[in-house]
Amino acid sequence: MADETCPLCRKPATKSADAEWYRFACDRCGRFKVSEDLILNEFRLSGKPAARLSGVTRNAFEGGATLELTTTNFESLAATTPATNDVETKAKLLLRHLVRRSKSPGESAELDLETDYPLCHAASDGELHFLLVTLKERGWIKWTGTSGPQRLDLTAAGWSESARAPRELSEKAFVAMWFDDRTIKAWLHGIKPAIEQCGYRPVRMDAEEHNEMIDDQIQAEIRESRFLVADLTGQRPGVYFEAGLAIGRQIPVIWIRDKNDAGDTHFDTRQYNRIEYETPFRLCEALDLRIRATIGRGPLNPRESAS
Repeated sequence: MADETCPLCRKPATKSADAEWYRFACDRCGRFKVSEDLILNEFRLSGKPAARLSGVTRNAFEGGATLELTTTNFESLAATTPATNDVETKAKLLLRHLVRRSKSPGESAELDLETDYPLCHAASDGELHFLLVTLKERGWIKWTGTSGPQRLDLTAAGWSESARAPRELSEKAFVAMWFDDRTIKAWLHGIKPAIEQCGYRPVRMDAEEHNEMIDDQIQAEIRESRFLVADLTGQRPGVYFEAGLAIGRQIPVIWIRDKNDAGDTHFDTRQYNRIEYETPFRLCEALDLRIRATIGRGPLNPRESAS
């Protein structure tokens, strides 16, 4: 591998190439692959989307995936990142990573301000410092405010706050969608295989056996899920309701919709980036990338979850 500049963070990295891909290994952005046409075209047009992808590729790498960036998924992946001024989301993401690195209460977490800032989609080590100060002010961590590589400790309040999010080891992914002949192909050939190949078990209530009232069962399944996929195709009120339950519990929601679906989505959801799909195959590809980039790999072996 040759010494090069990372196309995302513009810092030193190593690069290798084959007939189809440029492969990068970066201390900040992790390992990822970029198609030749994207290197030649998109990265020369604007540095801002590329910089936002730094957190996407690093989180995917931390979850065991090596993202492939192309001209077709470049902008949609960049759009999955938190807004620049979304301090709340970035702070919660940082807390989640500190929990992962602490493993158990009383064990310190290691963090390097110079290389780990993409983990919470911070733009620089300065923003990561700001977010650490935020966590400290909320009483979630104990930290002396040093720079570079360091160790810090989560407080009891920090561990309690992290417990409000879905369990990191949950294998469930709840799917909220319209149960109709027009959506069955999207489920069978798009949503279900994408979730399974990422290591999660898709849960769709009409496919579950249960004896309780369906509303109670829905709430229980959502509460136990790692994330929720909300298909807005058909504009079903139940989908909005179930997605709202997930958001209220700080469970990540991935929004999708058939591009050819008539009608406008509710204005309250327009602030969220969503996958607009035209075919089940494209949906599967895009949803797979979105899960790996924003959630990470699940605990199930894909071959086991597909049975």
